[in-house]
Amino acid sequence: MTPQTVNAYYNPPNNQITFPAAILQPPYFDPKADAPVNYGAIEAIIGREVGHGFDDQGSQFSASGKFEHWWTPESRTTFTQRAVALSKRYDAYEPIPGVHVKGALTLGENIGDFGGVETAYSAYRKYQAEHGKGQAIGGLTGDQRFFLAYAQAWQAKLREGAARAVVD
Repeated sequence: MTPQTVNAYYNPPNNQITFPAAILQPPYFDPKADAPVNYGAIEAIIGREVGHGFDDQGSQFSASGKFEHWWTPESRTTFTQRAVALSKRYDAYEPIPGVHVKGALTLGENIGDFGGVETAYSAYRKYQAEHGKGQAIGGLTGDQRFFLAYAQAWQAKLREGAARAVVD
């Protein structure tokens, strides 16, 4: 990717995460924003990419990038059970009437999203414990600003046809 590309990715064979420079600008990162906003946006994206190292695809690669089974059988069984449950949860989502998400096909991205926001929120809560909760800004608590920043970082607008192509 070029430096001006707004994106990020995880490359399992290299055990590498890439963040081009362009993603380090609003709404993903803003040095003038308060902590909840940056934790909810860029930290969730960083956590998401790290999490891809442990999703349904990334977890099949070792730290050295080898395609090998490195988890214990018990860990893999637990992971698989939870992954099936998450897939079924997404199967129930119907973003367009009559069109359901195919949870098994979106599993890696769904794991990345959940892992990213959980990692970021946990880090933000630790920040709060060390620095205090801070004041409400614009009538919104830090927690509310965290989740609004997360939503703003991922917002997109698609025509129905494009949305169908992504989901179908």
